[in-house]
Amino acid sequence: PPPPPHIAACRKDLNLLFFLSCAAAWVLCGIVIPFNVAASDPAEFSFLVENPSPFAVLLPSVFLAFGLCVFWPVYMYFLASRRIKCIFSFAASFFVIAAVVNTFVFSGDYGVLSRILAFAPGINLRGSFLFWGLNAVVMVFLFCAAAFLWGIRRIRWLTSLMAILLIAGTGVSVWKAAKIQEGFISYRDAVLAGKKGGSSFDGQSLNEEVRPVITLSETGKNVVVLMLDRAISSYLPLIFEERPELKSAFEGFTYYPNTVSYAPGTILGAPPIFGGYDYTPQKLQARKDAVMAEKHNEAILFLPALLRDKGYTASVFDLPYGNYQFIQDISFFTSRGIFADNILGRYDRLFLEETNRDTSLEVKVDAVLRRNFIMFSFFSASPVVLRPAIYRRGSYWNAVENDHQDLVPVIDSYAALYYLPKLTQTVKEGNSLVLMANYLTHSPGLLQYPDYTIPPKITDTGPLRFNEDVFALRHYHVNAAAYLLLSKWFSRLREMGVYDNTRIIIAADHGQGGIALPRVPDDVKNFVGPHNPVLLVKDFDAKGALKTVTDFMTNADAALCALQGIVPDAVNPFTGNAAVPDKENGATLVINAPFNAEDYEGYAALKSSSQLVHVKDNIFDIKNWGSVFTWKE
Repeated sequence: PPPPPHIAACRKDLNLLFFLSCAAAWVLCGIVIPFNVAASDPAEFSFLVENPSPFAVLLPSVFLAFGLCVFWPVYMYFLASRRIKCIFSFAASFFVIAAVVNTFVFSGDYGVLSRILAFAPGINLRGSFLFWGLNAVVMVFLFCAAAFLWGIRRIRWLTSLMAILLIAGTGVSVWKAAKIQEGFISYRDAVLAGKKGGSSFDGQSLNEEVRPVITLSETGKNVVVLMLDRAISSYLPLIFEERPELKSAFEGFTYYPNTVSYAPGTILGAPPIFGGYDYTPQKLQARKDAVMAEKHNEAILFLPALLRDKGYTASVFDLPYGNYQFIQDISFFTSRGIFADNILGRYDRLFLEETNRDTSLEVKVDAVLRRNFIMFSFFSASPVVLRPAIYRRGSYWNAVENDHQDLVPVIDSYAALYYLPKLTQTVKEGNSLVLMANYLTHSPGLLQYPDYTIPPKITDTGPLRFNEDVFALRHYHVNAAAYLLLSKWFSRLREMGVYDNTRIIIAADHGQGGIALPRVPDDVKNFVGPHNPVLLVKDFDAKGALKTVTDFMTNADAALCALQGIVPDAVNPFTGNAAVPDKENGATLVINAPFNAEDYEGYAALKSSSQLVHVKDNIFDIKNWGSVFTWKE
């Protein structure tokens, strides 16, 4: 006989609850979390495979999650007894609720994700005792709440909640998908515009011939400003001691070890390098007449605007966050009469072939991403205490060795510096301004000792250093590689006869905290680490070996050094302010700041949670650091 009506209704409720829970889990783990990561920087996941769209590496997570969250659970559900179905329904609904809370409430602050969805080595995934302890308490509370509703037969309440979560997740998925597509189209159009403007980079032509794009004058003056992202100042003396020949290679340079950056990340740390003191975080905050993207654009246009009035032609390469896109928008500059090109990532395959390295690297990374997206979803949705086990030092339990994967961002920037001698050409007359950014020093990786190269197989990584702090050693390696590659470029400039008439400024947007910093006093390491960028300046016709000057400097001095003697009494064409130093009373630095452009959609550079600290004079003396304070308007 058919079951009584109330029992049939109960079965329908159980079935609906289970199916909605499975669907909600699928949308969360297969779509919402991966799409949210890709939406933060669509260009980073574009042009990785034959299909240039980021969805080429995102769709596998959708299908994998469907199998893990829907197909197999539903299959087992239909084979189960009624009692087991009850357990399945309850467990599925609880896991979805817990996953949502873990993903959006206990997301954690783990820093910036790499291209293969790995965090910086040494990161504490559990966080503080309070963080994971509170997470555990909340998980227990949610379990008890779900069990209580189940006990009082309020299954339909759980069913309604699952329906709400499914609808909300679907809406977020559509929104993120549209954002990814918009970002991809913008990046693709910028690449195509670059091809029309003289660049031949289409995001996939990684095997093209190197052709000169950096033009320097033989008889006029040249100004070169190079941003080395996250170049650590305190490592430079160690590197030059290890490789004494660098001191003569960097002839005429002055090293400023007593330098601070205004923020621990690129988005607030880079504008002062190119725009000077009008673009420090507090100055940006004070201006409510423009959104942050516009103010950032002003900063990177500051030097071209002033020097073009003095007869300089301007060229820019790989500058970050123009129009708040991390990949340089070439059309943004070419529409303003500035030559622009992207060289990062263009010569990877050519470099790999010339050095006899495995050219299937891109395919391997693509395969890693297809797998890691779903694993990162499980990482995000899991309780905090389980995350280290899922993450497993960035391998996500991948049986394949991932040393070559860590070198992917290294090769992007390494190849760009490697080919600088071939990328440079000269003209007889005129003056030239060149603005460039490179991220080799931001991509820690172990290279071949002692020349810090990338051979077919790395067999010797040299001495451990830094009390076996491997993360610090990786930073040391890429910093050493950057200076060695630049020294070869400088040798080429001497051969071309343009070294002496070229002013070269090398500056970083920020340093790196949480790693060993030799010769930095322990009581200031937490401050100095993230805010001590490298600053090197070589003036026209400067002679002599590298010298060190301990004056208090900031990375905003880089822009002013570029103008010195060329534009007297310079005035910022965008603000009307005199382009002068503003550090007589020290500098106020931002300690914590979001890293993504999407966090700066309005005019504000600082948030209610922003913490700041003031420093003056000698940054290596704790007495010169003030107390940390929270920003208030």
